[in-house]
Amino acid sequence: ILSSRQKRSKTYHRLLLAMSLSDIIGSFSYFLSTWPIPQVGPEGVGGWSKACEGCSPHHYEAGGNAATCTAQGWGIQMGTMTTATYNVVLAVHYLLTIRWNFSERRLKKWEPLMLAVPPVVGLGVSLPQIPLDYYNDTNLWCWIKAGWEYEDAVQRTYNARWAFAFAPLWAFIVFITLAQLYLWYTVRGIERRCSRYRKFSSVREQSSQSRSVAQQAALYVMGFYATNLP
Repeated sequence: ILSSRQKRSKTYHRLLLAMSLSDIIGSFSYFLSTWPIPQVGPEGVGGWSKACEGCSPHHYEAGGNAATCTAQGWGIQMGTMTTATYNVVLAVHYLLTIRWNFSERRLKKWEPLMLAVPPVVGLGVSLPQIPLDYYNDTNLWCWIKAGWEYEDAVQRTYNARWAFAFAPLWAFIVFITLAQLYLWYTVRGIERRCSRYRKFSSVREQSSQSRSVAQQAALYVMGFYATNLP
């Protein structure tokens, strides 16, 4: 996209570029794995230790501190949720262009909003955990987890994950699924109306476009399911 001036001029490709950048943040944070996880003291409880004598990593290659753990947790949450929201925006883009016949010129009026909403959503579901100190060791990486200083830490973790991750993701999944079904229904309706003027076309030829849309929509939805199902 960056190397093609023609692609950079299209709203669709700029949305893909922005989504790719947010995905890099999340993917890199996942790639760090256990490295940012803090070491724990000999007792294995309480807060984080700093290279103290007798301290041992709780996980393989864990060598971080509270700050690195928070940074990784925020990167995973910000990158993942921003990318998921960009998928929703792309679904809206498909509806605007296919169902309501938006031109590129008309799309550009909406582009600033389409580019801005996902990062705002990402920040909205990733920043509250920082003052709450809810980015902690979750075994493979740091993510949303209430500290054990809370008596109801398990319930707090469950509530926070649903509020800031699982509930939004399920809403996105439902919306994208319905949007792709509506696109298929729209294309199918157009084909049926056009078929009245193509008396000699075969049924197979008449339904080729709707089949193509159905296949692409199915692949898009399955890809989103595979990467975002909680």
